[in-house]
Amino acid sequence: MQAKHRFSGRAHYACAFVGLLSIAPCAQADLFDRYGDAFRNVTTPATGAGSFGVSVDAMSDGRLIATTGFNILLETDVGSNDYQIAATIDATLLADPVDPGFIVVSPAGSRIAIGAGFGKPVIVFDASLLNTARPTTLTPSNASAFPVMHFAAAWLDESSLAITGGVFGQPSFVTLLDTTSDPMSSDNPVIIDNIDGASGGIVIDNDGAIYTSNGFDNSPSTPGTSDTGWIKRFTSADWSSGADFEHDGLFVADLLSANTLAMDRDGALAVGGGDFSEGDVGTIAVIHTEALTALIQSGAPIDTDDTAHVKRLDPLGSGAAFYNAIFNPGTDEFLITESAGWFATSGRRVGDLDGDDVVDGDDVAALLGRFASDDVFADLNHDGIVDGADLAALLANWGDSR
Repeated sequence: MQAKHRFSGRAHYACAFVGLLSIAPCAQADLFDRYGDAFRNVTTPATGAGSFGVSVDAMSDGRLIATTGFNILLETDVGSNDYQIAATIDATLLADPVDPGFIVVSPAGSRIAIGAGFGKPVIVFDASLLNTARPTTLTPSNASAFPVMHFAAAWLDESSLAITGGVFGQPSFVTLLDTTSDPMSSDNPVIIDNIDGASGGIVIDNDGAIYTSNGFDNSPSTPGTSDTGWIKRFTSADWSSGADFEHDGLFVADLLSANTLAMDRDGALAVGGGDFSEGDVGTIAVIHTEALTALIQSGAPIDTDDTAHVKRLDPLGSGAAFYNAIFNPGTDEFLITESAGWFATSGRRVGDLDGDDVVDGDDVAALLGRFASDDVFADLNHDGIVDGADLAALLANWGDSR
């Protein structure tokens, strides 16, 4: 089963963490509190010839990177909505255009992986090859094509890629691909098996724990098996010795179809997709960091109907959309996508332009440097121009932290 847009990625954190869990929230208020307060429109790159859609992720500096057709596109500047070809995939590496399945950037930003789609390889290359001035041609000499099953993926580190995969109607699984291994005899062991459903999303937290899901229940009438949208957490001790999805791991929640999972820098978990049989569709669900922490530490269940635990976002307002999401570490935004459009919602306090968690003189300087422009981040009231009204909005939050 192939979705039009697939996103996943490793969580990125900006705070120093101590104690038992590195997903514990920062001292300031969470990014969670502000998601959905406002949405900005994000331009979708045109779908390439022969592709079903566009897959996207974010570079560490906040620029978006996307793939469609035979091209890898890079945003020229953060929030510019201007995409230029930075690399092309040669036919010696990929015979047909990407479907695509996913594009994911490694935690340190040094490696890129592309899931080219059903029956096609996972292509891995160094981010240093990206060049919008003189696009690089990816060939077997500078990129690797791994003929492995894939649906979604998340980097564990700069060389290990966790991948969900399987054959529809049969139990799906998660593998861990060593992207430095020989593509024709790759090191790609199964680390989570027996997911009684289609492949779902995947994300890895800062402790190396894997979150993954049942994307579509194979046997809804069989009691005791997982349902569509079940999300489970597997610690590194669980998955390193091989885990059984149905019997191992920590149950997190039953939300949507969980065909995409993404995590912000505070550790809040965004869940995408839609479980149409249960009527759970039309939103992105964001689980609060504190709810996840309480579950992990004490077993306190997450109440998906409690807005303090789970926030529902619907930028289209249709109640029927099938959303996916990624987290942009450079802008502290969740990018929410659907075939009808892409949207971004920020967790930063209004006026915190540099993302340092406080509204101060640096932010004033940043706004004044963009005065009279249409910069989407300095245009705080979203009227299309950076002016005195935006400066007033910034000053109204002077000295406040998240």
